[in-house]
Amino acid sequence: MKYSPKKITSGNNPLLKKIRSLKERQARQKTGLFLIEGVTLILEALEKGLKLEHLLVTEEYFADGLEAKLMEAIEGDEYLAAELATVPLSIFKELVTTQTPSPALAAAMMPIYTVEQISKLAPDTVLLCENLQDPGNLGTIIRSALAFGAGALILSHGSVDAYNTKVVRSAMGALFALPILSIDLVAAAQVLKDAGYIFLAFSPEAPLSVSEYHFEEDKVVIMVGNEAAGLSLEAEDLADISLSIPQTNKIESLNVAVATSIALYERSQVKYLRQ
Repeated sequence: MKYSPKKITSGNNPLLKKIRSLKERQARQKTGLFLIEGVTLILEALEKGLKLEHLLVTEEYFADGLEAKLMEAIEGDEYLAAELATVPLSIFKELVTTQTPSPALAAAMMPIYTVEQISKLAPDTVLLCENLQDPGNLGTIIRSALAFGAGALILSHGSVDAYNTKVVRSAMGALFALPILSIDLVAAAQVLKDAGYIFLAFSPEAPLSVSEYHFEEDKVVIMVGNEAAGLSLEAEDLADISLSIPQTNKIESLNVAVATSIALYERSQVKYLRQ
């Protein structure tokens, strides 16, 4: 190695205080950093080109030897290299959120996107979530968005943070491959409508079923709402078309992550049939 890692033995170390703070949204927004737990997810982040600022590993894991990709991350260009530190397992367990943690934890730079960039990339499908609250739901939605070909995910202000540690874990690496941004709903709609996007609102009360809709538009924004309240009136007013997902009357409604996955799947099938 080009240098020895920083050896941390106290839980009061300033770096550890910084790492702990990144569990809070305010600190993530202030620093532009977020936490990635586990060797597998860290390697996926590196594969997708994310930059690590800090890499913490247990003393035992470091002694056994790091994976080659992690070595590259800490031995690269001095302006890109991550700062490596070792910590005792007892302290490391206090830093992570899982009960049986993988022996590595990274603080990575958040990718930054604007709605203007998304507009220029011109993906044929953009997903817009309004006031989504549950981290597990968002993680599932991110995975489905990537699986079914959405080119970007927009979260309205008031939604759960995409870089919440629970979201990062439940998205299982898909987070690193999908452009995601948080922005005012109306501001995003204005830019995308000017770029020719058609807005499709999904609501249980909509008279037109998604199974009857042909998705003929080249560029669409699929809008889904809050887990309990659905889309706001403001969001519904932005819709060019409202769609529902047919279901039996044995349940009141679908989970938002399930409904979003169905909507994305229906859109993807039309796209693939045209190819």
